[in-house]
Amino acid sequence: MSKNRRRLTLVEPAIVIAILGLIAVVAIPRYQDMVTEAQYSTCAGVRAAITEAETIREMRLHIHPTLSNPPLSPQELKDQGFLASDSSVVCPVGGTTQ
Repeated sequence: MSKNRRRLTLVEPAIVIAILGLIAVVAIPRYQDMVTEAQYSTCAGVRAAITEAETIREMRLHIHPTLSNPPLSPQELKDQGFLASDSSVVCPVGGTTQ
């Protein structure tokens, strides 16, 4: 073996770990914010799909929501075939889709 072989001191790995820690401190909260933002955007898309389904139903059946004929729930719209899938009635951040 060569006598000139260079070895890492304890300071060098500590610096690398500190840099990785700083990156994690900045990146993890930003990632969580992006996930939440995507969920709210999905929820807005779900609401838009429900509104569109209500409009299509009204146009096909020639009805308008009134007190005696209230709008249907998202699940009822799905059951009647105006919404395509279960994902069309679920908001990923919880709460109501109406």
